[in-house]
Amino acid sequence: MKKFYEDKHASQTFINHCVAISEFYTQFKEFERASKQDTLEYDVETKTEMWITKQLHHYPDEDFQEIKTSIPDLYIEKVKNPYNKTLQIETFFLELFDPHVPRYGILYKIKEFIKLKEEGSWKQYAGLDDKFPTIFLIFPHYRKINMVIDKIREQLNGSYESDDITIQTTTYQKAITEKITNNSIWTKIILSSTS
Repeated sequence: MKKFYEDKHASQTFINHCVAISEFYTQFKEFERASKQDTLEYDVETKTEMWITKQLHHYPDEDFQEIKTSIPDLYIEKVKNPYNKTLQIETFFLELFDPHVPRYGILYKIKEFIKLKEEGSWKQYAGLDDKFPTIFLIFPHYRKINMVIDKIREQLNGSYESDDITIQTTTYQKAITEKITNNSIWTKIILSSTS
C-alpha cells in the first residue's frame, strides 16, 4: 500500500482504511457473482476517483481540499436488468469512520452530505439515477453511533431536503462478518417528528 501511494510514511490507520474499503468493494463483487438470477452491473468509484472527476469539472474558485471532505469513501451504482426496459437503479454513498474520528468530524461529514444534496452538486457523481444516493455509514462500534445519532437527526430535521435523504448505519464488525450486502445489518436513521 505504501509503495502504491508512493508514500513510505502512510499511517497504519490509512492503510487499514484502504484495505477495509477494498474489502467492501469485494463484497459487492462477490454478491454480484452470486446473483446469477438477475443481471447486475456496478459502477464503483473510490474517493480518489470521485475527486479526479471533480477536478475535471471544476470551477476556478473551488477549493480541492474542501472537495475531498465532501465526497464519500465509496460511490456505488447498482443497475439491475441493464439490458431491458425494466431498468432498476440504486445508488449508494458508503462512508467508513475510523475509531479516532471525533464526533464533530462525523457531524461535519453529515453536514457535507446534506450540502451535496441541497446544492445538487451530487449529480456530477451520479450515473443514471436521479434520486439522491442512500448513505451507508460504518462506525467502529455502537458507542460511536449512539454518540452522534441524535445530532444527525437534528441536522436532517434542519434541512429542507431531508425527505430525500436516507441514512443507514452499522458497525465495522457487522460489515466485515455479515457482509454489507446483508440488509439485516443496517439500521435506518428515522427522523424525529416535529410538531
